[in-house]
Amino acid sequence: LIANGDTLEISAAHTQVSVQGISSEEFPAIPVVNEKQSIKLPGQLMKDLLERVSKAASLDESRPVLAGLYIHTDDSFLTLAATDSYRLAEEKVAMKDLPNFQAIFPIRTVQEVIRLINPDESEEIELVVGENETKFSSGDTTLISRLIEGNFPNYSQIIPTESKTTCTCQRDELMAATRLAGVFARESAHTVRVTIDDGLMKIYAEAAQVGQNTSEVPIELKGAPTEISLNARFLLDALGAYSEPVVELKLNDKLDPCVVVPMLTEKQSTQQSLHLIMPLRS
Repeated sequence: LIANGDTLEISAAHTQVSVQGISSEEFPAIPVVNEKQSIKLPGQLMKDLLERVSKAASLDESRPVLAGLYIHTDDSFLTLAATDSYRLAEEKVAMKDLPNFQAIFPIRTVQEVIRLINPDESEEIELVVGENETKFSSGDTTLISRLIEGNFPNYSQIIPTESKTTCTCQRDELMAATRLAGVFARESAHTVRVTIDDGLMKIYAEAAQVGQNTSEVPIELKGAPTEISLNARFLLDALGAYSEPVVELKLNDKLDPCVVVPMLTEKQSTQQSLHLIMPLRS
């Protein structure tokens, strides 16, 4: 390889190639992030948090704040959240000596950071939040992005503080049953009816041109039997966001949100996770 001005000359045994480039002065200047606040996290933890939350972000960029991931801190928790107004994902991690800040990252930036993090490496990820930009740094790699301007919805008021019904089941079994029901729910906007009774959860879906399906999942029930209609695709996304083998579904009335939480291990004692799904009327 030989650089000759704005031309790159490449030579091999029987081949010569000349590639015309442009002046380096034409390349956009790399913005400088004025370091306002910064935190450091293990790379794998950062990757897990971003993957769990990003599934709930909106893909419709006409509402920019919903097409982003909201991150904020208080004295003891780092909190990440995303919502498309039909579902919500939130992750909290207890940390000490946190700086107080809040920001909204574009979901495309989040997806790129997830791809950049190498799970086989133990390097920390440094997150720097400036006035208008953010910077992710790991080793020799740095990603800089603009922040989304605006106010993220005050979502905490829609998260139920208690539940009349709590059922515990194997995540893989519930995913398999929901995936099968989802085949029959495509004609009805992915609507499935979930019925919870003592020892059993039934997931029912019907399609006029295809047929109907009822799948059963063994559960442990605390509280009253109930039923709710949910979007099968949203439920699959919520379950797929977690790797834990056991999950809980927390419900109240059939028109109240369904909250999905994983059963965390002792090593995850500093974390709090939830995925909220709004019910469907059927």
